[in-house]
Amino acid sequence: MPACLELDRCLLGSLPRSNMAFRGASASLLAAISKWSSRASKPLQPHTIWQRSRFTDPSGYEHFERSRRVLWDPKVNMYVFGAVGCCGLGLYISGLETVPYTHRRHSLMISAKKERQMGLETFQQVKASAAQDGTLLPNSHPIVKRIRQIGLRIAAVVDDGNGGGNTAHMKNLDWEFAVVDDRSNVNAFVVPGGKVVIFTGLLLSVISNDDELAAVLAHEAAHVVARHSAEKITELGVIVVLKVALNAIFGISFPIGLSQLIVSLPNSRRAETEADVIGARLMARACFNPSAAASVLNKLDKMEAKASKLPHDMIPDLLRTHPVTSERVKKVEQEIPEAIQVYHDSGCRMRNEFGEMSGFSRFGDSF
Repeated sequence: MPACLELDRCLLGSLPRSNMAFRGASASLLAAISKWSSRASKPLQPHTIWQRSRFTDPSGYEHFERSRRVLWDPKVNMYVFGAVGCCGLGLYISGLETVPYTHRRHSLMISAKKERQMGLETFQQVKASAAQDGTLLPNSHPIVKRIRQIGLRIAAVVDDGNGGGNTAHMKNLDWEFAVVDDRSNVNAFVVPGGKVVIFTGLLLSVISNDDELAAVLAHEAAHVVARHSAEKITELGVIVVLKVALNAIFGISFPIGLSQLIVSLPNSRRAETEADVIGARLMARACFNPSAAASVLNKLDKMEAKASKLPHDMIPDLLRTHPVTSERVKKVEQEIPEAIQVYHDSGCRMRNEFGEMSGFSRFGDSF
């Protein structure tokens, strides 16, 4: 996607139409502050700081020079910072949504339509790259057909309203499933709009039956349900705005690495845990055994322990994008009793007794 040079217009422009009134109010507030500052009885004198810099010319001589940097007057800083804070608070309140099943509240600054558009572009790029490499399995492949069949069963329950919260973004999604034949890649991911990509390394190394495949697909669907991609985009926008504001108003440089450590990584770990919880309920609603979610994570934990050169506990938690897999297993096991109740409440036992949901197969046999 092309870079946006006017960040405030990017963020505000992606808001739903319902927030147009707030955009107008924010613009009016900033205009009023600017007008008040220009009419002040005494002009505000900027503060100047001098910085010393050094450079070496092509001949090898070192030169020293002074450069001037102008900072705004503290009074202007106060009003501008207050205006930015008011606008930020208004944006936060106007973007509040409730995540289904967990009922966590979060604020998003990107519309579902824009989010789906970004997801479709990414999905098409991944498919085009895999097709060029000859690793994209055709839709006629039995594995792709099976994945699509199970995935659509899960997709059928994601927007039925049983989990409460906001599900408007789930309506009329065009779910698609792509399988990339990369046996060294034990992974799967989803992009907004219900576009799922699975690598054969995961299918061959971890997945043994339909329930375990459903656990993976339900976890990915849960990311779409909770709009975790929109959260990441919003988070990035907020970090950039704060970084620019702090530098412009106070001359403070905010390290990107620090923002990742205290904001991005903790939110990423929380999103994975939330997707585990929501995914267990989604697969139960679709009449798959939710215990398979813990089974998949147990297998992944053993694979990670075997492949890692360092013990898991030597990597600090605050540096991880995902929670420790063994901790994820414990969390999912705590959720399984409630998910099993959802399974029974959905009438799944009766339907399974009539054989409507049968069909376990080892995926390795299809390659």
